[in-house]
Amino acid sequence: MILYGVNVSAAGYFHGMSVSSIVLAGIFALLFGVAAIASGLFTFKGNVDKAVSGLRSVLTILVPVLFMVCLMAFITSRAYGISVLLFSNADVVAENSTPENMASVGVAITGIVFFLIATLSGIVGNFFRFIRKDSKPVEETAQEA
Repeated sequence: MILYGVNVSAAGYFHGMSVSSIVLAGIFALLFGVAAIASGLFTFKGNVDKAVSGLRSVLTILVPVLFMVCLMAFITSRAYGISVLLFSNADVVAENSTPENMASVGVAITGIVFFLIATLSGIVGNFFRFIRKDSKPVEETAQEA
């Protein structure tokens, strides 16, 4: 998300080319990820445990899905500019290859890679637990205090 912000705000080819779906999906993905991690820090009993466990499962699935939405929106908004600046004929490349434009392309490619890493790590992260094995249920901890 930081690379996307830099890519939109810095001088260069992609300056001002914001995509609202990237911002919206990215914010929700980050919030859902934090909520899933925070819900795994505590254990509960009974129906509350079932509800929190179900919610955690949904959130951990939504995080990589939302980062995939970010990745696809970022690629579609940047693919034409990257292809023009890197793969056009020699005249177009010579005319448009200013340092600002090349830096903008570099940040765009790095942003694509980081959105891909975030998506893949979210998918792989679904195969691991968020719950600590040595934690006590919240109700027992409150009674001990």
